[in-house]
Amino acid sequence: MDIQKNNILREISNDLGLTFETQDWGIINSDSKRVKEFIIYFKKLKEINIYVQYEFFELIIASYNEMLINNIDTKEVSDSFDSFLNSNIYKDSFESIINYWIKIKSPEFPIGFILNEKLINKNNLK
Repeated sequence: MDIQKNNILREISNDLGLTFETQDWGIINSDSKRVKEFIIYFKKLKEINIYVQYEFFELIIASYNEMLINNIDTKEVSDSFDSFLNSNIYKDSFESIINYWIKIKSPEFPIGFILNEKLINKNNLK
């Protein structure tokens, strides 16, 4: 599975002009100016294996975190990210990423506060 995952990530990296790494791919390639582009690309990955989706999910979370830190969030990107998050926060396959960012929530990692709020709302709906 790792060979297949790495081959797909290498292809995506080439396609998007990202650095191919086998560890922390999403964090290394985070880019606050490309959040919406990454979300659009993620939607195309639905047929790709879950391991690649996992890496790409982290790329989007890390990129949005950078956007928050740099205070360059726009309503358009915020709405796109909110829709993306609402569609994916319920998936068990992303639970470890979500929990990681919640655990490190701080002024340096403000996305953790957003994810925590979403998770609280998710649990209140049950």
